[in-house]
Amino acid sequence: MKAILAAAAAALVLTSAGVASAAPKHHHGHGYGKVSVFERAAIARAKLKVAFVQRKARADGRVTPYERAQIRQAQSQLNYTIARARRT
Repeated sequence: MKAILAAAAAALVLTSAGVASAAPKHHHGHGYGKVSVFERAAIARAKLKVAFVQRKARADGRVTPYERAQIRQAQSQLNYTIARARRT
């Protein structure tokens, strides 16, 4: 029984090592262009903010100049967040 377990464990180790070495390794410089988990979360929050401001502005069927400015500001913040994430 121990021999079967040892053989199965050895086969599993060799199989996982083979899969790991066969996996492609992508190295694109110093990590530029990769978006981290925190940056993705910030982008998602900024998108939610844009959607919220638009939904609130359109709720009464009329978008005032002040509400248009709020929408533009939220979209600008989203664009800035995306650009900052791409730079790092």
